[in-house]
Amino acid sequence: MKTVKLLSIIALISLVAACSSDEDNFMLNSQDLNTTIDENPANGVSLGTITTNATAPTFSITSQSPSGAFAVSATGQVSVANASLFDYETQPNPTATISVMENGLESFSIVNVTLNDVDDIASFLSTTKAGYEAATAGDWVEVTEAEYDALAASLNEVSKSAIPDSLYESDPTTLSNGANNFTLAPEGGETLTMPDGSYLFAFKYVSKTDAERTMDQVKVSSTSAAEDFMDMGNLLPSHMGQGVHYFVLKGSDSPTTATGHLGFYSSTTSGYRNLDGISNRYASGNVNALPSTENINYMFQGLSSTQKQWE
Repeated sequence: MKTVKLLSIIALISLVAACSSDEDNFMLNSQDLNTTIDENPANGVSLGTITTNATAPTFSITSQSPSGAFAVSATGQVSVANASLFDYETQPNPTATISVMENGLESFSIVNVTLNDVDDIASFLSTTKAGYEAATAGDWVEVTEAEYDALAASLNEVSKSAIPDSLYESDPTTLSNGANNFTLAPEGGETLTMPDGSYLFAFKYVSKTDAERTMDQVKVSSTSAAEDFMDMGNLLPSHMGQGVHYFVLKGSDSPTTATGHLGFYSSTTSGYRNLDGISNRYASGNVNALPSTENINYMFQGLSSTQKQWE
């Protein structure tokens, strides 16, 4: 009987020693996370989950580039914290280092995200996205006010041209009628111009008629507000109704070669008001030189960028 007890004690001691040895030799491991996604994702989009051999790990971010781009949950799921930082043009490969800890042991997982370059204009459209994607290069597509504003706020290196927001009047009932078959361009005072190397990609103006419009044309000059304008894209698409109309240009590929001036051929009546210090260049018809000047100002504005962010 004593022999059996002795053998049992020896076996127990051996088992404890073996378990202790396993614990001493345990290595905490975690796998790197590599993924590819389109740029401009939504906040909260999952990028994957950290794989580890720990049973109850604690996860934390020790470093990331750009700062604030990533988040990690208690279960190790890595997600987009700030979608604006997942921008192919400025940061094509966001990265992060995730600390995995358990029982005083620590391991590190490297998160590497490769961004696909996509058409940034399409990324920030919602209501009119299908129409934009179906358009061909050179087509203008009518969009909503919210979409126009989202593009102004979300794309990189955006400048506004022609009438600034502080002077822009959107209510057609407060504006006078004019510019029936005239080409226009503001100059002087608080007029906004496009920087050298700018791509015009959006346009808005105030119509003063309920009739259908099919012949309007957006223009840009890289020399002055008086001459050498060129058509930007095709005619604006058919649209009707008084008020502000908003458009984006598919595939803008002609940057200004100097400071740019925005022009507009108004095929029928558009809204204007008098603005201190700003004059209006004009000529009859759809033309590219504007020799005459008047002291009234038509409500139109463009968005441009010195960084091409579309196909």
